[in-house]
Amino acid sequence: MYKPSRRKSKKKMPKYLKYGVIFFLLYCLVSFAGSIFDLYKLNCQKDDLKVQLAKLQAKNLQLKEKIKLVKSDSYVERVAREELGLVKKDETLIITTGSAKKAGVWKVNTDSSATKKVTD
Repeated sequence: MYKPSRRKSKKKMPKYLKYGVIFFLLYCLVSFAGSIFDLYKLNCQKDDLKVQLAKLQAKNLQLKEKIKLVKSDSYVERVAREELGLVKKDETLIITTGSAKKAGVWKVNTDSSATKKVTD
């Protein structure tokens, strides 16, 4: 004979358990979204720091070149002549006054009697 199949009765989940699961899922979702936002902010900050690093590296390279220039003998001699008014042993310093075009510091070589402007 044919027996009708028995349906298993579904047991209902208690309400507190349903709310607990829903609360846990919402907490996970909010926590995940917060982590994604923090990661986005860190990536933006990383990009800004890369730009700043490139600028600082360029400035560092310029400063290294300037240090090389300052350490060179020709630079030291030019500064000594122009700013300090120093001359070599066989030179005489002549300071001129007058119009802005003619004013300047000139050096005279005693052996060849040639004059030359110091800034040249």
